[in-house]
Amino acid sequence: MKIQDKPGGRPAKKRIEKQQRVVSTKLTELQYYAIRKRAGEAGLRVSEYVRQAVVSAEVIPRLNRQDADTIRKLAGEANNINQLAHRANAGGFALVAVELVKLKNRIVEIINQLSDDWKNKKGSGFKGCVNYVLGKEQAALLHADGVLTESRGDIIRSFCMQTGMNPDLKKPVGHIALSYSAVDAPKLTDEKMIQLAQEYMREMKITDTQYIIVRHQDREHPHVHIVFNRIDNNGKTISDRNDMYRNEQVCKKLKAKHGLYFAGGKEQVKQHRLKEPDKSKYEIYNAVKNEIGKSRNWQQLQERLAEKGITIRFKYKGQTSEIQGISFSKGEYTFKGSEIDRSFSFSKLDKCFGDAGLNVAESQRETTFTSVQEQAPTRSNAESPFISGSFGLFSSSPFPMDEEPNLNLRKKKKKKKQLKL
Repeated sequence: MKIQDKPGGRPAKKRIEKQQRVVSTKLTELQYYAIRKRAGEAGLRVSEYVRQAVVSAEVIPRLNRQDADTIRKLAGEANNINQLAHRANAGGFALVAVELVKLKNRIVEIINQLSDDWKNKKGSGFKGCVNYVLGKEQAALLHADGVLTESRGDIIRSFCMQTGMNPDLKKPVGHIALSYSAVDAPKLTDEKMIQLAQEYMREMKITDTQYIIVRHQDREHPHVHIVFNRIDNNGKTISDRNDMYRNEQVCKKLKAKHGLYFAGGKEQVKQHRLKEPDKSKYEIYNAVKNEIGKSRNWQQLQERLAEKGITIRFKYKGQTSEIQGISFSKGEYTFKGSEIDRSFSFSKLDKCFGDAGLNVAESQRETTFTSVQEQAPTRSNAESPFISGSFGLFSSSPFPMDEEPNLNLRKKKKKKKQLKL
C-alpha cells in the first residue's frame, strides 16, 4: 500500500521513520534519576535521550568464534617463543635464528589480520565502518541515500534504525572500496565517481537500500568507499552469494564500458605495501623474472635463486620421471608456479631454456632425479612442533631412494620433457 499525504496535513512518514516498537527494561532508582539528570542537561525528554543513547552506544560483545581462534593462535605462538628462548639459552641464538624469523612472520601475519578484519568486509556494526571512511583526512561525502547526513552520528543512527527491521541478520554492514588507476585521475571527477559507484551497485544487485559514497584523497590513485545496509528498505536481506566472483566481472565490465585503464600486471602493484604471504609471492616473481634470462638451464636457475633464499621443487607423475609441475619456496611460504604467475608453470618456464636437455641420456636423468630427491627436506622427530607445516607442502621423492626408476616403460610413447641441466 502506497503512503499518501493527507490534504492540508503533515507529510506521511516513511515506514522506517515510524516509531512503533517498544522496548521495556527495569532500572534502579539511582539509574533512573541519573538518566533523568543527563536528559535534562541535554535538553531532551527521557525517552528521546534513552533512544539516542541506545542507538549510538558501542557495546563490547562477547568473543565470537573467529576472535577466539585468533587469540588461541597468538597464545600458541607465545608458547613457541618460550620454547625458542629455552633452546637459545642452552645452545645459543644462532641455533634458533631461522625458526625465530619464521615465528615473527607468523605473529605479524596474525596481528595484521586482526587490524584489517573489519575493513572492506561485511560486519556487524556501522559505527566503526562509518567512522573509518569519514574519519580519514580530506574524506568527502559525495552522496548519500536513505540516511540523515547532518552529522556522523546521524548517519550511524540512520543505518542502525533500519537494521531493526531484520534483527536476525548478524552482519548487516556492507563495505566496498572501488579503486582506479592514477592514469584515469583527470577524468574521475566527483560526479563521475558517483556515477560509477551507483552503476556498480546496480550491477551487484545492491538496490533499494541505504548507502553513502565517500571519496578518499590519501592515495595517489582515485578511490571511493561505499557503505551500505544489507537490510533493504523493505527489511529483506541483500544477498552476498558469490559476491567476490561477481565483483570481478562487474569491475571488468565497467572499466571496458567507460574506457578506464586496465593495470599492466604485477609491475603496477605497490609491493612495498604488501603483507605476507603476498610479499613473498612477489619477491619470488621478481627473482625468477630477473634470473630466468641469465640461466642456461634449470641447475643454474636453482643456484641463482638459492642465493636469494628461494628453492625450487618439482612434482612428478606417480613413480615416473615425468615432471608435472613446479613450486617455489621462500621462508615458510610455498607457491605453485601458476599461483605466482600464469607464465610460471613448469611447461612455460621450461621453454625458456630452448631444446637443450630435452634428449638427455638416461644416466643424466638418473643423476638429475637423484639430486632433486636429495634436496627434499626431511624432518626428525626432535624438531619443534610449530614448524611442522613448513616443509610438508612438498611432494615426496618420485620413487624410493634404493630403487632405480624404470625409464624404459614408455619406449613407444612420445618422450616427455625432462629436467634440463
